[in-house]
Amino acid sequence: MRTDRRTMVATAVGSLVVGGVTGAVVTGLGVGARADEPPLPRLVTQTSTFDPTTIGDDALPQQIENRGYACPAFTFLAPDGDHTASARSWSVTLSRSGTKVVGFNVSCVKSADAGGLEAVVDAMRRATSGPQLVREPVVEVSAFGAATRTDQRMAPTTTLTQWWVERDGWIVTAGVLSPDAVAADSVAAAEAMLSTWHWGPPGS
Repeated sequence: MRTDRRTMVATAVGSLVVGGVTGAVVTGLGVGARADEPPLPRLVTQTSTFDPTTIGDDALPQQIENRGYACPAFTFLAPDGDHTASARSWSVTLSRSGTKVVGFNVSCVKSADAGGLEAVVDAMRRATSGPQLVREPVVEVSAFGAATRTDQRMAPTTTLTQWWVERDGWIVTAGVLSPDAVAADSVAAAEAMLSTWHWGPPGS
């Protein structure tokens, strides 16, 4: 890939509001199983099927950086387009269709504030109201880490696909909310970005 990348430095300073859909979902699920509920089956672990060698040299020209001020430090590559950052959240616009925008979103929340990733995923698996999982979560291993992947039905024709990792006392979530008609392309774009993920400050 090209080395003369434009860089967006996401310093993540300011208010402690967790932005974006991913942050809202994390914040609302910081509970686990009740004492009278049986344990759920262990999640299946699999290696990501995305092949990083299929990424064209000019497909991901933008480097997104977080230097670790309010979240573990990371960098990843993204396509050209609108890129925004706020406290603990980052967004990359993938496509627009009229008033509908498909974006790749990254957010961070303190593990202690959400009850830990295991509790968050447990609550999602047990939920009987609100957004429902369309399939059992899996642990998908990629450059992003051993991430729990969840797919939730947010509307009759809209799915939220997210990858969740717990690192250094934080839950870091990356995901795409997209209409079913473009969901496959959106997930592929997200997987391409996750395949370029690097934990640590730029240049480390």
